Amino acid sequence: MNKINRNSSCSCGSGKKFKRCCLDKETKMAPLEDLDELSYNSINLIKKGKLEEAEILAQKLIKGFPELHDGLEHMAMIYEARKFFPKAEEYYKMAVKVVNLNGGYDVSFSEHLIEKANKMRLKRNE
Repeated sequence: MNKINRNSSCSCGSGKKFKRCCLDKETKMAPLEDLDELSYNSINLIKKGKLEEAEILAQKLIKGFPELHDGLEHMAMIYEARKFFPKAEEYYKMAVKVVNLNGGYDVSFSEHLIEKANKMRLKRNE
C-alpha cells in the first residue's frame, strides 16, 4: 500500500491536508503542530549558531517522528555546522533511507540529500 503524501488532501474527505487531519491517527505520532514547531525552531537555532539547543529539538523530532526525515536532516545540518563532516554524512544518509523507505517524497528530495551526503564525504577527505 502506498503512503499518502502528508501535504496531500486527506482521503477521509474533510478537505484538510492529510498532515492536519488523519496522519496522527494512522501513524500514532506526536501531534503535527509539534512537528511544525520543532522543525521551525530547530532550523532557526541552527541558523543562529545555537547548536546544542538545536540538537535537543532535532532529537525530539527523531524520537517523535521516526518516519520523517526532519530530525535526521537537522542533525546532519548541526554536525555540518560543527564541521564534523563524517557524522553529518552519516545523518544525511540516514535521512535518505527514511525518505526512500517511507515514500511520499519527491525523487528530487532524495537526490538532494544524497548530494548533501556526498558533499560531506568530500569535505571529510579535504
